[in-house]
Amino acid sequence: MIGPLIPIHNKRRRLTQRVLQITGQLELLLNREQTDYVQMMMLDEKADKLTRLLKTLVAEHDEHNRPLQAYFQETGFAELFPCAMARLSLESVASGKKAHNTGIHGHFQSLTTLNQVVNICIQLQHDIGLDCHRFVPHQLTVLYQCLGPAGAEYKRYKGKIEEEFDRIKAYLAGEVASTRRGGKNTLAEDDILDAPLHPNKFDSDPMAVDAPPPPGAALGERQRLSGYHQKWLRDLTSEIVLEALMIYSKDVNAMVEALVAKLKRRQITGSFPIALETAALLRQIVSVSRWSNAAELIAKIKLEGRRLASAQPKDVVVANIVRRILHLIRVAYAEHVKDPSGAGLTGTAAVAAAYEPRSSHPHLSAQSSMFTLLGDPADSPADLKVAIPHLKSEIIQEIQEFIEELEDMYTNIATQAMDHIHSNEVIMTAGCSKTVELFLKFAAKKRQFKVIVVESAPSYRGHEMALALSGAGIDTTLIPDSAVFAMMARVNKVILGTSAILANGGLISLSGSQMIVEAAKHHSIPVIVCGGIFKLSPVFPFDEDSLNTLVSPDSVLSFDNGDAVAKVEIVNPQYDYVAPEFIDLFITNL
Repeated sequence: MIGPLIPIHNKRRRLTQRVLQITGQLELLLNREQTDYVQMMMLDEKADKLTRLLKTLVAEHDEHNRPLQAYFQETGFAELFPCAMARLSLESVASGKKAHNTGIHGHFQSLTTLNQVVNICIQLQHDIGLDCHRFVPHQLTVLYQCLGPAGAEYKRYKGKIEEEFDRIKAYLAGEVASTRRGGKNTLAEDDILDAPLHPNKFDSDPMAVDAPPPPGAALGERQRLSGYHQKWLRDLTSEIVLEALMIYSKDVNAMVEALVAKLKRRQITGSFPIALETAALLRQIVSVSRWSNAAELIAKIKLEGRRLASAQPKDVVVANIVRRILHLIRVAYAEHVKDPSGAGLTGTAAVAAAYEPRSSHPHLSAQSSMFTLLGDPADSPADLKVAIPHLKSEIIQEIQEFIEELEDMYTNIATQAMDHIHSNEVIMTAGCSKTVELFLKFAAKKRQFKVIVVESAPSYRGHEMALALSGAGIDTTLIPDSAVFAMMARVNKVILGTSAILANGGLISLSGSQMIVEAAKHHSIPVIVCGGIFKLSPVFPFDEDSLNTLVSPDSVLSFDNGDAVAKVEIVNPQYDYVAPEFIDLFITNL
């Protein structure tokens, strides 16, 4: 039942009437753009209107700044304006707990920070299409500082900027120096190109860096980012905007469609980014969806998981993440059944405890194993339909721990390098696996060894790997694919990355991997595979081609050769299936 809308006190009456009017306008605005909140933020007029409404709401709220949720419940606004209530009483994605004790000032500050981050990303995406990228380091510096107060969920984007910032700065510094006109530029370029990136060196005001020069300043046609960094910048800003959509949108369908579109267009590539985005989306679905018991939540996750998996049906990573989230839901439910007080174990201990044999839960009686971790055990409707209080917060916490496990994957694998790489060894690798790159770089801190990198034509990803390793001071040799067998006799071990690890122990790896492992087997060279646990899949390769992807053959035979193209059928597979008998050791993050 709705409580009294207007309190007795005259001052409170006037305040509540004004808040009622503003909240009604906010409700109307949110209803119009509820399906795509990021689009609303991109429209200046609507964003300004929302900002003005919230500023007025802040100014006219009571002086004690009480928790906004309590204020809305007391006045009855929570039932009258559900969209405004949901928008102003956001859930903390980082902690998985509702901000019950956060006043409206905290909500407004969060909204302002998010709008600033999204606007910078949109501006960067627009500036990539310009002829001059000279001020990108300045914009990245501002974006980096704004990501700090935006929340823990943006931490990984700060890491990405840290990895590439120095390269972008050095590249543009050389280009700017070559295109100056007598040194008469209105902008002190060192102020931007030498902009500090380390968090401890930032000024208190991110906009303290000098403004760009006025129109007509001396610009050169070569002041552009490389093609690699243009693509990197587009992907980075798109991921940040998508993260904003998943945090602030309350429309599950819009969130799923946004990620499905990016997967279909291959705007998100690589197993790790796909896994991270999928887990973040499922966490948000658990948070904002309406469900009363575990059975309803599992059905919803399965439904949305099928939609995501259908976007890239040949990529098993999305399905793996969905299975893992379903497993965490069952574990959280089983733990609540075992310990209704909620004082049970969490994390890895909860996974083990939840699968101890219990007569009352036959579907949980199996011991925890990799099969139960990635499998799809039958649900027990009679049990899962029992409503359990505080189950949502527990599930969100478990998913957040899983996301943190994903983010720490590279570090956990790299720290094992000392056990497998010894001094004066010769190691062969192929492609440009981030996991293998960090694995070798970590070993290079205390070991002296040589690396032979196969260039992996026609993608030539090996060139990127060779550049990254040589930049870290590792003795690196780049060879063509045709020289693999000849060089294998000098190699001590082969270390490869992978896109997926199948149920029989086989790999879905970069094209050309099969040739390398066969040469290694001929010379009795051990093959080591580095990959996160999220890449393990219960899928069997009954049809190897069904797990492969054919990409454009232009890199094999250019379309300029018109006569040959018309007479020859060219197939360019993106991956190779590597049988399990060629693999000697798997290194994972567990």
